[in-house]
Amino acid sequence: TGQPLIPLGQATQGVGSAFAVSGDRGHLAIATDTAAIHDVAQEAPGRELDIGETAITDLAFTAGDESVVSGDDRGDVRLWRAVTGTESRTLLDGDAAITAVATSRDGRLIAAATASSADVEVIDLEEDGARWQISDIEADVVDLAFEPDGAVLAVAQADGTVSLWDAVGRRSIGDVGRVDDAS
Repeated sequence: TGQPLIPLGQATQGVGSAFAVSGDRGHLAIATDTAAIHDVAQEAPGRELDIGETAITDLAFTAGDESVVSGDDRGDVRLWRAVTGTESRTLLDGDAAITAVATSRDGRLIAAATASSADVEVIDLEEDGARWQISDIEADVVDLAFEPDGAVLAVAQADGTVSLWDAVGRRSIGDVGRVDDAS
């Protein structure tokens, strides 16, 4: 209808620095100086996340929209219960700001990119948080995305390069190319 689902004044106090939409489009997670998960059907304030003194840098919903993953400026990646807004666990306790997070559609894998080292950590929730790292990335990572089947992770870099990684075999598939090379 062209009407806002949640009036911005109710969602946050300012322009969002990170947001995510649930797969069923029923919830929005929005972060500025505060963070909250909003039920689109209700025109009421959302469930606030207790983020402390950190700034959320990216958000993503997990499979089934049961949880929200957040990355922050302190290097932490946390999992939040979407229904209650409570933290369920810290997945990564890092020392460099997180620039991007992504979740596989099946909810098994979570990827997080760090600012200072241009590394990507991939966390396997089914293997009790087992991790592997992509470390031979040449430029800062600006975004991450899994293919729908979760088998491939795309890594977008600040220099325009997009590289593909086999998320199951944990190896490089190769670069798609540079975005600025497209004509």
